This record gives sequence, structure tokens and C-alpha cells, in this order.
Amino acid sequence: TDGGETWRMLNEINGLDFLYINSLFMHPDDPDTLLAAAAFGETELFSKYLQDNNLDTPMGVYRTTDGGENWTQVLSERPGVNAVEICPSNHDIAYAIGIMDVFRSTDAGVTWTQVAGQGGNGWGPPGVLAGKPIDLQCDPKDANRLFSNNYNGGNFLSEDGGKTWVNASDGYTGAQIVSVAVDQNDPAQIY
Repeated sequence: TDGGETWRMLNEINGLDFLYINSLFMHPDDPDTLLAAAAFGETELFSKYLQDNNLDTPMGVYRTTDGGENWTQVLSERPGVNAVEICPSNHDIAYAIGIMDVFRSTDAGVTWTQVAGQGGNGWGPPGVLAGKPIDLQCDPKDANRLFSNNYNGGNFLSEDGGKTWVNASDGYTGAQIVSVAVDQNDPAQIY
């Protein structure tokens, strides 16, 4: 609350029962309202959790309306949610996306409906498993148009509120790029 000079930990005492937070998104009109996406960051921990056969999960989406003082889990999802977003064109529309599912909210993240991934087959373009979402972006002018960037999957586009997806990354491998070179004989060629 002082521009980063000091920090307080908000954790289980505040209702945030899972501390692997992959994404935070602040409501555009109300800075005290935030959504937090919780999913395992390490495969070994996730595998151990699955072996416990515990159907109640602290993973999913948490919501606060008082700047993080109190959090409520509004979506429980195994294996978790990796990214959340409130749409700039309609602040009632929010999305949550994970490895297996895509969810949509029409009340700024209070309640959620699964829109893709039903049946445990994952989501993404036909024939492509999405992989782990890195980020999710809602078109600033169209709340039904979404982009998602995914480890092992690529960049995907949905124009129907997350129900169906197409590949928006032809030529993009998803590999980590650490260097770029311009062809000296043909500057239009970049490697």
C-alpha cells in the first residue's frame, strides 16, 4: 500500500489456501477486486496430489473484493488454473484457463461455467493439445475474442467466448528464443 516500500504476506489466514499463484488480474474499475489463478507449478507436487485421490482441491480461482485482505475460492479445478482475465470491453465477463479446461464468468468472477475441455480431453484447436497456458488476453473491443499463449501448444485464438479455438501461431514453434539474426544478403530473412 506504499508503492512497494514494504510488503505483507496474504496467505491461508486470508483465505488464499493455495500459494502457487500463476496469474493475478485486477478489475479495471475496482482495484480492490482481484482474481488469482492457482495451479501447481511443479509436476512432482501435482503427481503427489493426484495420488492422494483428494477430490477437494485448493487449486482454481480465488477472488477478493477488499484488496486481498480476504480471499474466497470461487472455482475449484484440478489440475488448476494458470491464467485469469477480466475483459476490458465488458467488466462482467472474465475467463479462467488451465491445462484441461476453459471457464467463463458473466458476473466478474463470482460464478463460472466451463466452456471448453469437457470430458477430460483438454482444449485447443482440433488435433492440438493446448499445453500449459502462459497467459490469456481478451480483445479490448470484443469480450468473445480471446488469445492464449501456451507452453507446448502455441498461440491460440477463440472468437466465440472460449468454446472453440484455432491455431494463431503458424510458424511459431513455442520454443524459447534466445537469439535473433538477420540474413546479411536478404534483410527480409530473420532467423
